[in-house]
Amino acid sequence: MLFLGAAAQVAIPLAWTPVPISLQTWAVALIGASMGSRRGAMTVLTYLILGAAGAPLFAGGAFGAAKLIGPTGGYMFGWIGTVLVTGYLVERGLGDRPWKMMLCMVAGELVMFAAGLAWLSRFVGVENVLLAGLIPFLPGQAIKVSMAAMCQPMGRRSCRSC
Repeated sequence: MLFLGAAAQVAIPLAWTPVPISLQTWAVALIGASMGSRRGAMTVLTYLILGAAGAPLFAGGAFGAAKLIGPTGGYMFGWIGTVLVTGYLVERGLGDRPWKMMLCMVAGELVMFAAGLAWLSRFVGVENVLLAGLIPFLPGQAIKVSMAAMCQPMGRRSCRSC
């Protein structure tokens, strides 16, 4: 959970969208792949609860329940689905090679983007949602998923003692 909070502090706001670029999605992919579906989901849920309660864990040190109902709330709740899907696929042995691990993580991130875009469309309109919440993030997501897939064996070893 602190890992996710630390990753959230590496955030770059963008002028044309309320969604910042951050390392949170990298951390979420690693959490799902390393901790598994249930423990990973509980970790992300605890992070969201603590942040909503006032711990400055969200991107840029933000906190409060308003962040969860604001434009990025769909992505944040989507992280629970991300770790459930990624963790489930990895638990089934589908992430035994780096390229397969990347596919597991992409499958999980599809859940995040579906939830995030659906929620974001309420704030930016359906006609603007892809430009505000998906297209500018795809190159970075590809890099973050690749990094997460390469880091996952290390994360898995460190989570055995969790």
